[in-house]
Amino acid sequence: MKTALAIIGQLALFIVFVLVFLGGGVLGTFHLDPFGLQWFLSHPTPVTIRYFVPTGLILMILLFAIVLGIEAAAKRIRTAGLWTSAAFVLALVIGLVARFGWVQTS
Repeated sequence: MKTALAIIGQLALFIVFVLVFLGGGVLGTFHLDPFGLQWFLSHPTPVTIRYFVPTGLILMILLFAIVLGIEAAAKRIRTAGLWTSAAFVLALVIGLVARFGWVQTS
């Protein structure tokens, strides 16, 4: 039962990581971006500009640090820290492949 709850908790944490990454990229659209950062990148056509809004990435990293801090305080970092890191890396890869945070203007 304890293992099942841990698996369900890590799955929920993975979903939260993905949603934070996605939501952070959308905040700039509604002018709610707390950091106001944009990383400009060149685009092959001179008419359009493509840039990355790192808000979701920054918020996801902060959430990851908070979760690891809580696990370290509860002395569960050895068992749960590996699964939390795996959920973070998997959410990061999925978010970057799905292109969360990329904006293109013309």
